[in-house]
Amino acid sequence: MRRTTLGPISSSQLNARSSVVPTASSRASYDEYHIYKSSQARQSVGPSTANPSRRVSTTTSTSIPGNRAGRSSVSTKNIRSSVSSSSRLSSGAAGGRRSSTFSAGNRASSISTRNGVRQDPRPVTDKGFVNASIHRLLEFLSAKQYDAILSSKLLKGPTKKEACNILQFLFRQIDLNYAFEGKLEEEIALFFKILRYPFPMTKTSMVTVAPHSWPPLLASITWIIELLNYDETVEDANRIEEMEAENGDRAFLEYLNQAYRAFLSGEDEKYRMLEQELANQIDSKNQIIRDEYAQLTNAKDELLHSIEQAKTAKSSLPSLNVRKADYTSDLEKFKKLVAQLDNYKSSAIRKNHDGEVELNSKKNELAALQNAIQSLRVKIGNQKISADDVQRMVQERLRLQELVQQTEQRQRDLQSENWRLETDLVEEMDQLEAQVKRYGQLAMQLKLLPSMAKNAHGINYELELDMHVGKVDAAVYLSNHLRKHIRPALSNFRKNRIERLNVALDEASQLEQEAQKSGEVASVELQGVQGMEMKIRKVDDTLRREKETCEAISKQHTATTEDVELRIASILNEADLSAEELQSRQLLEEAQNRSSAMCESYDNLVERSRHGFTNALIASNSHKEDIERGIQTYTTEIKDFWQLK
Repeated sequence: MRRTTLGPISSSQLNARSSVVPTASSRASYDEYHIYKSSQARQSVGPSTANPSRRVSTTTSTSIPGNRAGRSSVSTKNIRSSVSSSSRLSSGAAGGRRSSTFSAGNRASSISTRNGVRQDPRPVTDKGFVNASIHRLLEFLSAKQYDAILSSKLLKGPTKKEACNILQFLFRQIDLNYAFEGKLEEEIALFFKILRYPFPMTKTSMVTVAPHSWPPLLASITWIIELLNYDETVEDANRIEEMEAENGDRAFLEYLNQAYRAFLSGEDEKYRMLEQELANQIDSKNQIIRDEYAQLTNAKDELLHSIEQAKTAKSSLPSLNVRKADYTSDLEKFKKLVAQLDNYKSSAIRKNHDGEVELNSKKNELAALQNAIQSLRVKIGNQKISADDVQRMVQERLRLQELVQQTEQRQRDLQSENWRLETDLVEEMDQLEAQVKRYGQLAMQLKLLPSMAKNAHGINYELELDMHVGKVDAAVYLSNHLRKHIRPALSNFRKNRIERLNVALDEASQLEQEAQKSGEVASVELQGVQGMEMKIRKVDDTLRREKETCEAISKQHTATTEDVELRIASILNEADLSAEELQSRQLLEEAQNRSSAMCESYDNLVERSRHGFTNALIASNSHKEDIERGIQTYTTEIKDFWQLK
């Protein structure tokens, strides 16, 4: 039955075609898009014919087999040849049946425009159609395990590379070996032409995937997906038929048909032959089933035996784990050993190669020596020498050999002597470098280095010693520099230092004398201080005694005062006490005045004694410290001078 509408394909409408080449019945269905106007009566995109049953498909030259495992490669050459052959078939059908090559020249289309170009009745630019097509494309790519990551948002505006990858993936669903070889636009347009896509595909629309060119391309991709789904459905139906053919019902019905025909025609021999063939077929199938049953039984027994072995092997699992660990450690050791052996092998190969190179060089040398010996033999053979000459030459050779030995011995002696001298020279150089280093340190201490130092006075005292640079010229330059510049400058510097040292010694002697005098003065001062201390102690004793006396007197006065107060109190009790009271008051005032005067004089005496003693001690200590600092300074300078000398 031929499909004549764009409705969904039912199971009753499936045929046994194994080709994915589109015919008039393989059109896209749009019943899921409820967006059409009711005025669109006819939705078929195929050409209308008066007698559709007489249409003969001419897909021989362009059919692509439906079995994916056995599809042939649709290369560019095959595509071009298929196009040419199909065009010849469409144009060369004179006098025969009419072909269904969908060319605009052999019949008119009910949906063609004024210029004869078909228009796609599908709403390719409609948003609902685009979303549904994207959803179908995502489902198909997910089912076919497309390796790239896609989404609905990405497929609404993909790049040219992504669109080409999707098309190449779909083309490889038809031909596993398909690949773009030329320009992508030409390859895609040619492939759609081979598949007989009923609507035009321009190359310019595929140069860039723009928003206006993507919906038609998406519609063509949806068309290919429908073809592939239809092809899978047909393959499933054929597979079901093959499975039914394997059952005995079909074979029995075929046998019954042929046997009934033989019975009606009276061919008993053919009937018996058919019966025997049926019995043989049944026996062969039974034998196959018995063999399969035996194989399954054996496999079952093996599995049961394996299960029993696994159950019994549970007890030996710890020992097996230990053995596994041992084997693992042994494996690591063997890997390390193999790595070491590989390294040893590579080194041995390298040494072998070096040995071969050396062997070849030795062989070449041997060949050269053999050639030289042969040439010498030829020369000797050509010479005319007497026995005396030979004897003389032998003696001369012996003499020359002895001379060579003596020369070699002399050379060895000279080499050993040279080595000894070089060793001595190295030791001397080390000592000299140490002296130069010490010289530099002393020069830095004496402020002679660098040349801008305090005591350099513009003279370069630096010494550079390097046996590997300059050699003899450097040594001569260094000697001249020492003799002409450094040595005279150092002599002058030494004289100046000696003069300064003499002056310092004189000053030190004077300071020592002054120190002695100061020591004597200090001893005198110390004696004076001691005398003052004794005087202070005496004064303290005197003051203490006077204080005690004053305290005793004060106590007496206090007692007297108390007596006087008592007497005053007693006198006050009497009638006429004015004269005695006045006298007592005068005595009290006199006693108080004498006591305060004695205290003031005692305090003044103590303060004067302390002030004088403190001044004497301070002066003595400061003079002693000045003398010690001067002596220490001159002692340090004298020691530095003698160390430098």
